[in-house]
Amino acid sequence: MFFVLVLLFLGLPLAELYVLLQVAQGIGVLETIAVLVAVSVVGGWLVRREGVG
Repeated sequence: MFFVLVLLFLGLPLAELYVLLQVAQGIGVLETIAVLVAVSVVGGWLVRREGVG
């Protein structure tokens, strides 16, 4: 079980980074950063709207 958790904690961030780099190659670095900022702003807005923060 410990091995599975270590694999998840290391594997998922690496997979996310790989996808992020592929998106940046496809649409461009500045556009990728803009999408990340937009998603973060929308996520923060939703958290405040739902009253979790």
